[in-house]
Amino acid sequence: MKLGICTNKDFDAVARAGYDYIETAFCLLVEQSADEFAAYKKSILDTGLKAETFNCFFRGDVALVGEKVDLKLIADFTRKGMQRAAQLGGEVAVIGSGAARTIPDSCDRKQAVEQFASVLDLCADIAGEYGMKIVVEPLNAKETNFVNTVTEGLELARMVNNPNVGGLVDFYHAHLSGESLETVETAGDALFHAHLARANADRDIPVTSQDLEYCKRWAQALKTCGYNKRLSLECIHSRSFEESIIAARPAMELFL
Repeated sequence: MKLGICTNKDFDAVARAGYDYIETAFCLLVEQSADEFAAYKKSILDTGLKAETFNCFFRGDVALVGEKVDLKLIADFTRKGMQRAAQLGGEVAVIGSGAARTIPDSCDRKQAVEQFASVLDLCADIAGEYGMKIVVEPLNAKETNFVNTVTEGLELARMVNNPNVGGLVDFYHAHLSGESLETVETAGDALFHAHLARANADRDIPVTSQDLEYCKRWAQALKTCGYNKRLSLECIHSRSFEESIIAARPAMELFL
């Protein structure tokens, strides 16, 4: 299992803290000028680490369901991002993007499922050209009204039936959604990625004894599943970034 940190800055701190990779924002790569991307790329690769995974795929103003879906815009956005992500050592890009995939009141849910499946298939085909995969991230109901559980994410990935599409478990979201760990335990090869934050609405790093007990159970669920790829810490940090990621290591290492 590789352990990584979600961040768009302070990459040196990630390396100093002994982590294995960086997870940074996909949409940020797309928005950067050529010079900005060159500098960003250098700041990551100079650490000796790679950005193996990416979150924040689409901004909220890129509609993934409903009447305003623009497949050409989505394809062009994805291709530019994948070209750049691959240069950073990218392997997995996470489609969370809760606002972008929220189903409008005017949209039929069945239609939205079909639309989102088509978007995933399109993005996955482009990702495959660059040796990458995409994952569907379940988000709790406070962030979106669509794909709120690991079960729903895995069902959607299986519906798409593209080898470059898989599921993700974010244990923070799974806890808030009240989801059973049985879904994770039985996910098998369909689970491509995992995120970690504490089981609390503050979404801070897991450091308390109760946090560590949760992490032990979560780690066992991944082991039962046979998952041994990557785990990214995706938190809101109440202390300095470097202090935070150092303090989080005991919890992260429970997953090894």
